[in-house]
Amino acid sequence: MRRLTKTQITYLIERKDALVRKLSAQDLQKLGPPPELLEYTHEQKLELIRTKKAVLKENSGERHYSNVTAFFSYPPTAAMRKRQAQRKVWEDESKAITNKWAAESQRLEDQIVLGDTAEAMQMIEALERRVGQAKAA
Repeated sequence: MRRLTKTQITYLIERKDALVRKLSAQDLQKLGPPPELLEYTHEQKLELIRTKKAVLKENSGERHYSNVTAFFSYPPTAAMRKRQAQRKVWEDESKAITNKWAAESQRLEDQIVLGDTAEAMQMIEALERRVGQAKAA
């Protein structure tokens, strides 16, 4: 079993990191952009304050608000709640993808550092094939 030199290990880790970043970005791109959250307009907020549907926030000690609307919280509409739920699902899926690739990256790095030259090269080549397959798809 031939061991890698420190320079070879550093190089393979850099290659691995670049490939994992590409694969992670491709998976995140498949997920699409995050759903935009809906918010009230300034005029709608003022109307909610006038009609007493807005709730005055508790004094947090911070009085650096630039507008009176910042002192209130506003009830979300059904559409806002739906969009928030969609955003939460997107964030959870995004986090799962990021965590999956972080775990894979750490596993590969451990193999590079602890394994031999042939194993390390096979793993890097396998990653390169995955990047190529993802581009072709």
